[in-house]
Amino acid sequence: MLPTGGIGTMQKALLAATHMVLVASPRAAESENVSGEVEWARDNGITVIPVICEPFKLPPQWHTIQYCQATTDAEYDRALLQLVSQLPRRET
Repeated sequence: MLPTGGIGTMQKALLAATHMVLVASPRAAESENVSGEVEWARDNGITVIPVICEPFKLPPQWHTIQYCQATTDAEYDRALLQLVSQLPRRET
């Protein structure tokens, strides 16, 4: 859960978002703040797209999320294209 009280920068961004790109790493997986942001986003219908930037074991709560694998140079370009294809187009 996001903390109550004053709304910080991340909370404001999440309130306005339709998608959230998660840079998934061992540190992110261990962070209570990141876990809370992911949980809150999913509970509020925000599409979470993890980009795995180094090999590690995904936390159980992230196993149901589709992700992009970008742990090697060869995977990076493919992952970036996959990520961009998942994001909504902005009308101009």
